[in-house]
Amino acid sequence: MVPGVAVGESPLHVLAKGDQWWHAYEALPYLLLHRPDLEARDPQGNTPLHKALSSMGAHRPFFHNDPFFQKHAATLLVTAGADVNAVTMNGRTCPSDALATCDIELVQLLISQGARVTGRDVLAAIESLHPPALDMLLSTPKMPSEETEVSPPEPVHEHIRDYGPRALYHAAVAMHNEEPGRGAQMGREEQTQKSCKTRSSMLRTLLAHGADPLGTIRLPKYPRPWIRARHNSDDEGPLRDEPSTVLHQVLLSNGMVEPFLELPTLDLEQRNEAGQTMLLAACHNASAFSSPVSLLSPANTAPEPLITHLLRRGADPSAVDNDGLTALHSAVTSQVYFSSTEEEKAFAAQLQSLILIPALRAAINAPDKAGNNPLHHAIQAGHGDATITVLLSAGADPRSVNPVTGDNALHVLARRLGSRGAKVPVAMFERFAKLGADVNLRNAHGETPMFRAVAEADLQIRHGPPDPYGDDDDLDGARAEAMWQMFEEIGVNFAARDDRGRSLLHVAAGKVEPVWDQTVGVYEKLLKMGVDPLVLDDRERTSVDVAAACRNEAALALFEREDGRWRSDGEE
Repeated sequence: MVPGVAVGESPLHVLAKGDQWWHAYEALPYLLLHRPDLEARDPQGNTPLHKALSSMGAHRPFFHNDPFFQKHAATLLVTAGADVNAVTMNGRTCPSDALATCDIELVQLLISQGARVTGRDVLAAIESLHPPALDMLLSTPKMPSEETEVSPPEPVHEHIRDYGPRALYHAAVAMHNEEPGRGAQMGREEQTQKSCKTRSSMLRTLLAHGADPLGTIRLPKYPRPWIRARHNSDDEGPLRDEPSTVLHQVLLSNGMVEPFLELPTLDLEQRNEAGQTMLLAACHNASAFSSPVSLLSPANTAPEPLITHLLRRGADPSAVDNDGLTALHSAVTSQVYFSSTEEEKAFAAQLQSLILIPALRAAINAPDKAGNNPLHHAIQAGHGDATITVLLSAGADPRSVNPVTGDNALHVLARRLGSRGAKVPVAMFERFAKLGADVNLRNAHGETPMFRAVAEADLQIRHGPPDPYGDDDDLDGARAEAMWQMFEEIGVNFAARDDRGRSLLHVAAGKVEPVWDQTVGVYEKLLKMGVDPLVLDDRERTSVDVAAACRNEAALALFEREDGRWRSDGEE
């Protein structure tokens, strides 16, 4: 293997990379006099011109760091007649390679020699954070439509998918680095301001050239586990590519919206495929309650949160989407990860302002089409005491039941009980029980909240040294013991049976958990609570039969087999 020469490269590829000054200024001109194959391809489909352009941004030793060698090589190749419309196997065009280097002169040279501007090139200009280059591309006559596909050379080793989101979405949402190395030289605030100004300029350029903010894009839809039922799917992965308009998706993704809101013809009640208005889409994004509309406001100007701005401009607060979600449902339905208690309290304060709107206060207990009211959504999404207290103070009913599933707040909370980060959910479980939520309510499957807890939460009692990777919200042995004691105090019926005749022990037996030293497993704990291990379900199985079928060794170790039947160690 020759240093600097990759497998499959021709001599022209090697010289085009400009690793040495004489490659570009002596060897390349000499080789071009002998009419080499300008369109020779390496295994990745790169022509020599691609190599010259892409090498301009490559990392090099300090004594080879001047991209002038590669620029000179690229200019020689274009002048010699290299195909400026050649495309690599992964879809890179010559203009997109040049844009990656922020060299607008090279882009102009390529276009002057007949390079066609594609959607890929527009995205490359956005990624390079180069507004003049973007404006030049969009001003190029006879620019193909955004839907135009670029055909790679044969053979095609894999299907080239779409190049990504549309340019507007890309500019508004995608975060890109600025010039390499500049981040270390600039303060964080200065860098953010510079990036915001650049992205804002690009968005205005795209809109000025006719980009449609209500054009359709498709992005993967990841359903939340608790609302999968509304899609009739048990798949936890990407459900499907779901269409939406650019602006709605920008609002959902906490992207830059100010240039869109400046459009004089913007209709705030325009809906996307999910039936969301601008306000409903923004409410799905918790940051919209605190993030200012303008990221470039003067220092002496109080920033206006996006939600406040939309309502001030007349957005309809009573709008409902296709799933029956109001702005209040939408505000609490997304999973949140507040970095501090103060951040959560700030969100709760903004939510309280939203609830003051009569139309939304009237919907405080309204179920969506899946049967969940705002309180259920807030619990499911992991909101803490601050948000829950705001909803309860506004009239949310802690005893409310989902009319579709039969679940109450305790069914929803039950899956969050467990060792990791369960301190708040456990306290909330007790709080709702004391507020009147039925701890033994049977849902549509005959399951009480405790069935959900045993099936989905980690209720083991771990004694011994604390987990070195844990935090203050985890349940150690003492807290877990207190949780089980709380279950008894609020009146949990441990002998309950579901519609299939299963006891809690049947559920625990089918859930194989690693039980380490100094750990009391759920099955063992339920036995100590007096649950009968030998009751039969509708399939004539005891919980011990289920444990044997599921190879739950920890549960089976509590029994011994005698005369064809299971007997616990303490049974006479």
